[in-house]
Amino acid sequence: MYRFLIVDDEIVERQAIRFLLQQHNFQFELQEASNGRDALKLLSETQYDILFTDIQMPFLNGILLANQARKLYPDIQIIFFSGYDDFTYAKEALSIHAVNYILKPINDEEFVKTISDVLERIRALEHFNNRKKAADELTRNHIFYQLINSTDIAQLMAQYPQLDFSFVFDCHRLFLIQLEKDFFFPAPFTDILPKDSYLVNLNPAQNLLFFAGARHHLPWYQNLADKMRSYMIKEYGINARIAMSQPITHPKDLPAAFKEMEQYLMDQFFFSKNTLLSAEIPAPDITETVPETDDTLLKDIQTAIGLKDAFSVEKNLSLLLDSCKKKA
Repeated sequence: MYRFLIVDDEIVERQAIRFLLQQHNFQFELQEASNGRDALKLLSETQYDILFTDIQMPFLNGILLANQARKLYPDIQIIFFSGYDDFTYAKEALSIHAVNYILKPINDEEFVKTISDVLERIRALEHFNNRKKAADELTRNHIFYQLINSTDIAQLMAQYPQLDFSFVFDCHRLFLIQLEKDFFFPAPFTDILPKDSYLVNLNPAQNLLFFAGARHHLPWYQNLADKMRSYMIKEYGINARIAMSQPITHPKDLPAAFKEMEQYLMDQFFFSKNTLLSAEIPAPDITETVPETDDTLLKDIQTAIGLKDAFSVEKNLSLLLDSCKKKA
């Protein structure tokens, strides 16, 4: 649902606009302000899709308010309505790309057409932004894929001269996520991924997570790995093993970091008690990972089956069979 902010110092006018919106079944989340100053405070706290504002108001007039709103949200749709039929106002409204300029008293047909046109503009802009976002994501994923396969960053920058490569140079950690089986649903973990991270699908069972932005201490990454594993088990019934690279300082470090994480996953038996596999997390002593009794093994197998952890099931079954052979 779109957010609609009505700004007018006359309560009767605000009520009239609200009535027209409801009468013609326009579905908006409505908010009102009685002057430009209060409206600017609301805009600083919440993003609105449409600003419907009078021009002559106390504290901050509609033109100044619209200028500030445009700075906060470049795509906000602005509609002026005023009883002042003044070319100066109309000219200023055009200078900040207002959608329309409606005179009071508001004409019902003109109002409906204006709001309908605004909604079409919003939908068209959303469609454009979604397509651009998808294209940018494909390009970004392609670049990350090339980098982990030892393509030189200078070569890629020459290939995409208009692209801002800061997202590459900001990356300082990686997760390699190995799923228990192929995953053909939308991108996993979307509800829990941290800000300034990029998820790249390598194949149906493997994903790379690139961390940019803030750096964190080890427990933060361990906690995230636990959340990701629990999320996949709860939402999709698929277990995940996660390896973490050591810190990286330059895109040229990515190929070695990727190979490092692949090796952790190959050696995951030695990290069997760790959700997150990393050189920064000591592997348990192998003797500590072998249960002392068959009863313990059976309990571990039962737990692993409940978690759909095929690796642990296979490992503990193998240990149980070895135990039985020794007793035979």
